Amino acid sequence: MKEITRLLAYCVETIWGGVRLKEEYHKQSDLPKIAESWELSAYPGKECVIRDGTYAGYTFLEYLEAAGREVLGSKASGDWFPILIKIIDAARELSLQVHPDDAYGFRVEGEPGKTEIWYVLDAEEGAEVIFGFAKDVTKEAFARGIEDHSVLSMVNHVKVKRGDVIFVPAGTVHGIGAGITMAEIQENSNITYRIYDYGRVGADGKPRQLHVEQAKEVIRLTKQDVSVKPSGETISCGTYQKTELASCDYFTVTEYRYDGAVRLSTDETSFAALTFSEGAGEVVCQHQTLPVQKGDTLFVPAGINEYEVKGSGAFLLTTL
Repeated sequence: MKEITRLLAYCVETIWGGVRLKEEYHKQSDLPKIAESWELSAYPGKECVIRDGTYAGYTFLEYLEAAGREVLGSKASGDWFPILIKIIDAARELSLQVHPDDAYGFRVEGEPGKTEIWYVLDAEEGAEVIFGFAKDVTKEAFARGIEDHSVLSMVNHVKVKRGDVIFVPAGTVHGIGAGITMAEIQENSNITYRIYDYGRVGADGKPRQLHVEQAKEVIRLTKQDVSVKPSGETISCGTYQKTELASCDYFTVTEYRYDGAVRLSTDETSFAALTFSEGAGEVVCQHQTLPVQKGDTLFVPAGINEYEVKGSGAFLLTTL
Protein backbone atom coordinates (compact mmCIF):
# COMPACT_ATOMS: atom_id res chain seq x y z
CA MET A 1 0.00 0.00 0.00
CA LYS A 2 1.32 3.44 -0.95
CA GLU A 3 1.87 5.78 1.99
CA ILE A 4 2.41 9.48 2.40
CA THR A 5 5.63 9.95 4.35
CA ARG A 6 7.16 12.76 6.36
CA LEU A 7 10.84 13.39 5.72
CA LEU A 8 13.84 14.22 7.90
CA ALA A 9 16.03 16.70 6.06
CA TYR A 10 19.75 16.37 5.44
CA CYS A 11 21.25 19.48 7.04
CA VAL A 12 24.29 21.37 5.74
CA GLU A 13 26.53 23.79 7.64
CA THR A 14 28.48 26.55 5.84
CA ILE A 15 30.15 29.82 6.82
CA TRP A 16 27.05 31.79 5.83
CA GLY A 17 24.36 29.76 7.62
CA GLY A 18 22.28 30.83 10.63
CA VAL A 19 20.00 29.46 13.34
CA ARG A 20 16.53 30.06 11.90
CA LEU A 21 16.12 26.58 10.48
CA LYS A 22 16.54 25.08 13.95
CA GLU A 23 14.62 27.73 15.87
CA GLU A 24 11.74 28.43 13.48
CA TYR A 25 11.59 25.50 11.05
CA HIS A 26 12.15 22.71 13.61
CA LYS A 27 15.18 21.15 11.93
CA GLN A 28 16.84 18.38 13.92
CA SER A 29 20.62 18.54 13.79
CA ASP A 30 23.69 18.62 16.02
CA LEU A 31 25.15 21.35 13.82
CA PRO A 32 25.39 24.70 15.63
CA LYS A 33 24.15 26.53 12.53
CA ILE A 34 22.32 25.25 9.48
CA ALA A 35 22.70 26.90 6.10
CA GLU A 36 20.55 24.46 4.12
CA SER A 37 18.08 21.73 4.92
CA TRP A 38 17.74 19.33 1.98
CA GLU A 39 14.07 18.59 2.44
CA LEU A 40 13.48 16.17 -0.42
CA SER A 41 16.83 14.78 -1.47
CA ALA A 42 17.94 11.63 -3.24
CA TYR A 43 21.38 13.08 -3.91
CA PRO A 44 23.89 10.32 -3.04
CA GLY A 45 25.43 10.91 0.37
CA LYS A 46 23.09 13.78 1.16
CA GLU A 47 19.75 12.03 1.28
CA CYS A 48 16.75 12.84 3.40
CA VAL A 49 15.38 10.03 5.59
CA ILE A 50 11.87 8.60 5.88
CA ARG A 51 10.53 9.71 9.26
CA ASP A 52 7.65 7.33 9.92
CA GLY A 53 5.50 4.56 8.48
CA THR A 54 6.51 1.30 6.85
CA TYR A 55 9.85 2.67 5.68
CA ALA A 56 10.83 4.68 8.76
CA GLY A 57 14.60 5.07 8.98
CA TYR A 58 15.24 4.37 5.28
CA THR A 59 17.24 6.89 3.30
CA PHE A 60 15.25 8.21 0.37
CA LEU A 61 17.24 6.11 -2.11
CA GLU A 62 16.66 3.00 0.03
CA TYR A 63 12.97 3.88 0.12
CA LEU A 64 12.79 4.13 -3.69
CA GLU A 65 14.47 0.75 -4.06
CA ALA A 66 12.10 -0.88 -1.57
CA ALA A 67 8.85 0.83 -2.57
CA GLY A 68 9.45 0.67 -6.31
CA ARG A 69 9.80 3.42 -8.86
CA GLU A 70 6.07 3.47 -9.50
CA VAL A 71 5.81 5.83 -6.51
CA LEU A 72 7.49 8.47 -8.69
CA GLY A 73 5.08 8.36 -11.62
CA SER A 74 5.62 8.06 -15.34
CA LYS A 75 7.19 11.51 -15.78
CA ALA A 76 10.20 10.49 -13.66
CA SER A 77 12.14 8.67 -16.35
CA GLY A 78 15.63 7.28 -15.88
CA ASP A 79 17.49 6.27 -12.75
CA TRP A 80 18.30 9.77 -11.45
CA PHE A 81 15.71 11.31 -9.11
CA PRO A 82 14.64 14.52 -10.86
CA ILE A 83 14.41 17.27 -8.21
CA LEU A 84 15.88 18.57 -4.98
CA ILE A 85 14.04 20.79 -2.49
CA LYS A 86 15.90 22.92 0.06
CA ILE A 87 15.20 25.55 2.68
CA ILE A 88 18.04 28.08 2.87
CA ASP A 89 18.94 30.40 5.76
CA ALA A 90 21.37 33.04 4.52
CA ALA A 91 22.52 34.80 7.67
CA ARG A 92 25.40 36.12 5.53
CA GLU A 93 25.56 36.58 1.78
CA LEU A 94 26.32 33.61 -0.44
CA SER A 95 29.03 33.68 -3.07
CA LEU A 96 28.38 34.93 -6.57
CA GLN A 97 27.93 31.75 -8.59
CA VAL A 98 26.52 30.02 -11.64
CA HIS A 99 25.24 26.54 -12.51
CA PRO A 100 25.64 24.76 -15.87
CA ASP A 101 22.87 23.42 -18.08
CA ASP A 102 22.17 19.72 -18.47
CA ALA A 103 24.36 19.21 -21.54
CA TYR A 104 27.46 20.61 -19.85
CA GLY A 105 26.62 19.03 -16.49
CA PHE A 106 26.35 15.51 -17.88
CA ARG A 107 29.33 15.88 -20.20
CA VAL A 108 31.74 17.38 -17.66
CA GLU A 109 30.41 16.53 -14.19
CA GLY A 110 28.34 13.40 -14.79
CA GLU A 111 25.09 14.79 -13.41
CA PRO A 112 22.38 17.24 -14.49
CA GLY A 113 22.80 20.97 -14.57
CA LYS A 114 20.75 23.16 -12.33
CA THR A 115 17.72 25.29 -13.10
CA GLU A 116 15.99 26.44 -9.92
CA ILE A 117 13.39 28.73 -8.40
CA TRP A 118 13.60 30.75 -5.20
CA TYR A 119 10.57 31.49 -3.06
CA VAL A 120 11.31 34.08 -0.38
CA LEU A 121 9.94 32.90 2.96
CA ASP A 122 11.31 35.87 4.89
CA ALA A 123 13.66 38.77 4.26
CA GLU A 124 15.11 41.51 6.40
CA GLU A 125 14.50 45.11 5.37
CA GLY A 126 16.75 45.96 2.43
CA ALA A 127 17.75 42.35 1.71
CA GLU A 128 18.63 41.64 -1.90
CA VAL A 129 19.52 38.93 -4.35
CA ILE A 130 21.82 39.11 -7.35
CA PHE A 131 20.38 37.95 -10.67
CA GLY A 132 21.94 38.19 -14.10
CA PHE A 133 23.99 40.92 -15.72
CA ALA A 134 22.68 44.47 -15.92
CA LYS A 135 24.08 44.78 -19.46
CA ASP A 136 25.89 42.61 -21.98
CA VAL A 137 29.50 41.85 -21.01
CA THR A 138 32.35 40.04 -22.71
CA LYS A 139 34.28 37.12 -21.28
CA GLU A 140 37.30 39.40 -21.00
CA ALA A 141 35.39 42.05 -19.06
CA PHE A 142 33.90 39.38 -16.85
CA ALA A 143 37.35 37.98 -16.04
CA ARG A 144 38.70 41.48 -15.29
CA GLY A 145 35.72 42.15 -13.04
CA ILE A 146 36.63 39.18 -10.87
CA GLU A 147 40.28 40.19 -10.67
CA ASP A 148 39.65 43.84 -9.80
CA HIS A 149 36.53 43.16 -7.64
CA SER A 150 34.24 45.17 -9.94
CA VAL A 151 32.08 42.20 -10.95
CA LEU A 152 29.44 43.24 -8.40
CA SER A 153 28.90 46.45 -10.37
CA MET A 154 28.02 44.41 -13.48
CA VAL A 155 25.06 42.49 -12.06
CA ASN A 156 21.46 43.22 -11.13
CA HIS A 157 20.91 43.84 -7.41
CA VAL A 158 17.25 43.08 -6.64
CA LYS A 159 15.52 44.01 -3.38
CA VAL A 160 13.25 41.19 -2.19
CA LYS A 161 10.54 40.62 0.39
CA ARG A 162 8.45 37.76 1.69
CA GLY A 163 6.46 36.10 -1.09
CA ASP A 164 8.73 37.06 -3.99
CA VAL A 165 9.53 34.38 -6.59
CA ILE A 166 12.65 34.31 -8.77
CA PHE A 167 13.13 31.79 -11.56
CA VAL A 168 16.86 31.12 -12.08
CA PRO A 169 17.65 29.32 -15.35
CA ALA A 170 20.93 27.44 -15.69
CA GLY A 171 23.72 29.76 -16.80
CA THR A 172 22.44 32.75 -14.83
CA VAL A 173 24.92 34.48 -12.52
CA HIS A 174 23.27 34.81 -9.11
CA GLY A 175 23.73 35.22 -5.38
CA ILE A 176 21.57 35.28 -2.27
CA GLY A 177 22.09 38.21 0.08
CA ALA A 178 22.24 38.26 3.85
CA GLY A 179 19.02 38.16 5.86
CA ILE A 180 16.99 35.95 3.52
CA THR A 181 15.24 32.65 4.22
CA MET A 182 13.96 30.91 1.11
CA ALA A 183 12.70 27.68 -0.34
CA GLU A 184 14.71 26.50 -3.34
CA ILE A 185 13.31 23.96 -5.77
CA GLN A 186 15.86 22.77 -8.31
CA GLU A 187 17.08 19.99 -10.51
CA ASN A 188 18.77 17.24 -8.52
CA SER A 189 22.30 18.52 -8.92
CA ASN A 190 25.11 19.74 -6.69
CA ILE A 191 27.18 21.55 -9.33
CA THR A 192 28.03 25.09 -8.28
CA TYR A 193 30.73 27.21 -9.89
CA ARG A 194 31.78 29.87 -7.42
CA ILE A 195 32.80 33.11 -9.14
CA TYR A 196 33.35 35.65 -6.36
CA ASP A 197 33.32 35.18 -2.60
CA TYR A 198 33.93 38.61 -1.05
CA GLY A 199 37.46 37.62 0.00
CA ARG A 200 36.23 35.18 2.64
CA VAL A 201 38.10 32.20 4.01
CA GLY A 202 36.73 28.78 4.91
CA ALA A 203 36.97 26.82 8.14
CA ASP A 204 40.55 25.91 7.24
CA GLY A 205 41.57 29.58 7.15
CA LYS A 206 42.17 29.52 3.39
CA PRO A 207 40.21 31.33 0.68
CA ARG A 208 37.36 29.21 -0.61
CA GLN A 209 37.91 27.71 -4.05
CA LEU A 210 36.70 29.63 -7.08
CA HIS A 211 35.71 28.03 -10.39
CA VAL A 212 36.19 30.90 -12.80
CA GLU A 213 37.32 28.86 -15.81
CA GLN A 214 34.34 26.53 -15.56
CA ALA A 215 32.03 29.52 -15.08
CA LYS A 216 33.30 31.10 -18.29
CA GLU A 217 32.14 28.00 -20.17
CA VAL A 218 28.55 28.06 -18.90
CA ILE A 219 27.65 31.60 -17.87
CA ARG A 220 25.16 33.72 -19.78
CA LEU A 221 26.88 37.08 -20.39
CA THR A 222 23.93 38.90 -21.94
CA LYS A 223 21.65 41.30 -20.09
CA GLN A 224 18.87 39.60 -18.13
CA ASP A 225 15.73 41.15 -16.72
CA VAL A 226 14.32 39.79 -13.48
CA SER A 227 10.77 39.31 -12.25
CA VAL A 228 9.80 38.60 -8.65
CA LYS A 229 6.17 37.81 -9.48
CA PRO A 230 4.56 34.34 -9.56
CA SER A 231 3.93 32.83 -12.96
CA GLY A 232 0.20 32.46 -12.28
CA GLU A 233 -2.71 34.33 -10.76
CA THR A 234 -4.08 33.62 -7.28
CA ILE A 235 -7.26 31.53 -7.39
CA SER A 236 -9.67 31.47 -4.44
CA CYS A 237 -11.23 28.08 -3.68
CA GLY A 238 -13.32 28.54 -0.54
CA THR A 239 -11.12 27.38 2.34
CA TYR A 240 -7.89 28.03 0.47
CA GLN A 241 -6.13 30.06 -2.19
CA LYS A 242 -3.62 28.68 -4.66
CA THR A 243 -1.00 30.43 -6.77
CA GLU A 244 1.26 28.86 -9.35
CA LEU A 245 4.70 30.20 -8.46
CA ALA A 246 6.71 28.76 -11.33
CA SER A 247 6.53 26.07 -13.98
CA CYS A 248 9.24 24.75 -16.27
CA ASP A 249 10.34 21.52 -17.95
CA TYR A 250 11.63 20.18 -14.63
CA PHE A 251 8.92 20.99 -12.06
CA THR A 252 5.82 23.01 -11.21
CA VAL A 253 5.52 24.73 -7.83
CA THR A 254 2.21 25.98 -6.44
CA GLU A 255 1.61 27.76 -3.15
CA TYR A 256 -1.50 26.91 -1.11
CA ARG A 257 -2.65 29.20 1.70
CA TYR A 258 -5.39 27.49 3.67
CA ASP A 259 -7.74 27.91 6.61
CA GLY A 260 -9.78 24.72 6.73
CA ALA A 261 -9.29 21.79 4.38
CA VAL A 262 -7.55 21.36 1.02
CA ARG A 263 -8.48 18.25 -0.95
CA LEU A 264 -5.72 17.01 -3.26
CA SER A 265 -4.66 13.92 -5.21
CA THR A 266 -1.82 12.58 -7.33
CA ASP A 267 -2.30 10.71 -10.57
CA GLU A 268 -0.03 8.08 -12.13
CA THR A 269 2.19 10.65 -13.84
CA SER A 270 3.86 12.33 -10.87
CA PHE A 271 4.52 12.28 -7.16
CA ALA A 272 4.04 15.44 -5.10
CA ALA A 273 6.06 17.08 -2.34
CA LEU A 274 4.45 19.35 0.25
CA THR A 275 6.74 21.80 2.07
CA PHE A 276 5.00 23.65 4.91
CA SER A 277 6.09 27.27 5.24
CA GLU A 278 3.58 28.50 7.82
CA GLY A 279 1.11 27.26 10.42
CA ALA A 280 0.24 23.72 11.43
CA GLY A 281 -2.34 21.02 10.89
CA GLU A 282 -2.57 17.46 9.64
CA VAL A 283 -2.58 15.47 6.44
CA VAL A 284 -5.22 12.75 6.19
CA CYS A 285 -5.15 9.91 3.67
CA GLN A 286 -7.27 6.78 4.13
CA HIS A 287 -5.72 5.02 7.13
CA GLN A 288 -3.14 7.77 7.78
CA THR A 289 -3.23 10.96 9.81
CA LEU A 290 0.09 12.83 9.88
CA PRO A 291 0.59 15.97 12.00
CA VAL A 292 2.45 18.76 10.20
CA GLN A 293 4.04 22.04 11.22
CA LYS A 294 6.15 24.81 9.72
CA GLY A 295 9.27 23.30 8.18
CA ASP A 296 7.85 19.85 7.46
CA THR A 297 8.11 18.27 4.02
CA LEU A 298 5.99 15.30 2.94
CA PHE A 299 6.41 12.96 0.00
CA VAL A 300 3.16 11.88 -1.68
CA PRO A 301 3.55 8.90 -4.07
CA ALA A 302 2.02 8.96 -7.53
CA GLY A 303 -1.43 7.40 -7.68
CA ILE A 304 -2.78 8.57 -4.31
CA ASN A 305 -6.39 9.12 -5.28
CA GLU A 306 -7.28 11.59 -2.54
CA TYR A 307 -5.81 13.17 0.57
CA GLU A 308 -6.59 16.26 2.63
CA VAL A 309 -4.54 18.95 4.30
CA LYS A 310 -6.40 20.34 7.31
CA GLY A 311 -5.61 23.25 9.59
CA SER A 312 -4.34 26.75 8.91
CA GLY A 313 -1.16 27.84 7.23
CA ALA A 314 0.66 27.60 3.89
CA PHE A 315 2.59 25.01 1.92
CA LEU A 316 4.36 24.66 -1.40
CA LEU A 317 3.29 21.77 -3.61
CA THR A 318 5.91 20.56 -6.08
CA THR A 319 5.17 18.16 -8.93
CA LEU A 320 6.87 17.16 -12.18
